[in-house]
Amino acid sequence: MAVTIVPPVELPPKRLREIIDERVGDMDALLNDDRFFLVDFADIWENTRRNVFKPAEHEDEGPEAVFRTIDERRGDREMLSVINVEAQLPLLTDDELRQVRFWEEENLYLPGDTSLYLFNPETMSDRLSAFYANAAWQTVSTWIDDRGLQYIKLEKSPAGFLGSTRLVEYLDERPYMRVQQPPGPEGSN
Repeated sequence: MAVTIVPPVELPPKRLREIIDERVGDMDALLNDDRFFLVDFADIWENTRRNVFKPAEHEDEGPEAVFRTIDERRGDREMLSVINVEAQLPLLTDDELRQVRFWEEENLYLPGDTSLYLFNPETMSDRLSAFYANAAWQTVSTWIDDRGLQYIKLEKSPAGFLGSTRLVEYLDERPYMRVQQPPGPEGSN
C-alpha cells in the first residue's frame, strides 16, 4: 500500500521521520520506491527528496498537480491518505479546499483506498467543518479532559453505536493505542 500524508504544521520533520522509520520502515527508501508521498503545505521540509511536494513554493505543484503525480507514481497500489486539513488553510480558500476534496474523490481514489481527513472544527469556518463532516462516511471526535485523559466518540458511521465514547490509552508497543470504555467497576474495560 502507498501512503500519502499532509502532515500537521506542528509536527516537525524530524519527529515524523522517527515515527515512519520506527513503525513503517525507512522513510527515504519508501519515498524513493514511490510508496510514501509527503505534501508539504507548511513549507518546512527540504525539497531535495523524491515525493516531497511543496505547493507553497512551486506554482506547478498545486494540489491537483501534486495528487496527479502521486497517482501516477503509486501505480496499482492501494493508497492510504492522511490529510491534515488545517495545514492547507493558509494556502487554499474554503472553496478551493472543497473543490480539491471533490477532485480527489473523483480523480484519485480507487475502490481499495482509504482517506482520513483530520481537522479541528474550531480552526475553520463552521461551513467548511460541516462540509468535511458531512462528506465523511465515518466521523470521530477526540478531546482531552481537565485530568489529561483522552476520549474518542463515534459521531457518524455506517456501523457501530453512534455516540459511543471510549477512553484512549497510549502504548509503547503495537498497536500503540488501546480504545476502551471509561474507567468503571472492575472488569468493565
